[in-house]
Amino acid sequence: MIRVAWMGSGSIGVSAFSELCSHSDFEVVGLVSRPDGRAMRGSACVSPPMKSVAKKEGVEIYQPFHLEVEEILAIFRRWSVDLVLVMDYGQILPSEILNFPDFACLNVHSSLLPQWRGASCIQATILSGRKEGGITFIQMNEGLDSGDIVAQFSLSLSPNETGETLHQRLSDLTKEVIAQILLDWVNGEGKAKSQNHNEASFAPKLLRKDGAIDWSISADSLERMVRAYHPWPATFAGVSFQNKKQRLKIFPFLKVATEGGSVGQILKIGENAVLVACGKGSVWINLVQLENKKQMSFAELIRGYHLSVGDFLLNGDSVVD
Repeated sequence: MIRVAWMGSGSIGVSAFSELCSHSDFEVVGLVSRPDGRAMRGSACVSPPMKSVAKKEGVEIYQPFHLEVEEILAIFRRWSVDLVLVMDYGQILPSEILNFPDFACLNVHSSLLPQWRGASCIQATILSGRKEGGITFIQMNEGLDSGDIVAQFSLSLSPNETGETLHQRLSDLTKEVIAQILLDWVNGEGKAKSQNHNEASFAPKLLRKDGAIDWSISADSLERMVRAYHPWPATFAGVSFQNKKQRLKIFPFLKVATEGGSVGQILKIGENAVLVACGKGSVWINLVQLENKKQMSFAELIRGYHLSVGDFLLNGDSVVD
């Protein structure tokens, strides 16, 4: 039986983690995850998604504030770890940890490497307009998602793919293939090949402010951005009511149109949607939400706040905290 230590925090790995826990060829001996935290000041303590499933499966949990090499190596020795599986852990591991397991440290990355190394690979895949996404198993090195490729699996993106739906589909795909990939690797049947580093692209960690809309970009780019950044970091513009700027959250799905106008200008008001000019083309926006208000149709909001054709929406950076 292969003794696996899992390093990860996010929900994308939950299904695959449960799959390994129930597989007769593996024993998941421990989970290394980020510490519990708070979503915002004054809120209740929130555990990483992986922690709850590990407790349910009876797996020992280790949540260091800082990854101390000697401490983690001592824990791996106590767990008698054969292989380390990393997915959405968020830290580059030092060579002492990478070299410890007999069967190496493998990482599951949520893009078709070398495309989109980094934390926001799912959003970047949609934002780029590419037709495919996928997962890549790599043998980890000390670089950022730059290790040799062990296996790769692709899937086609739907025209309405969002960050949320692609996240779930990649989670399901990982669950489907993980056991066989690890078995092949341990049995010497998996051959790793180096990435083409000249083709690497990068997707750094996203912050809330990255969802700020710039109306000067093309309608096609904005449509993809709204889908890619749903639900995080979410996209938003600014709107001014009675000389007070407010943040206006914009939800999928937008419909691209060819009509033009001054960027950010309201061109038409329909029954539910509103047409807004971009740098190239325009977009029909249906669902929006003001801060501390309920989600509603954009046309309903426009009528309620007495905006009209010819008025302008603001760029999102005008309402960044």
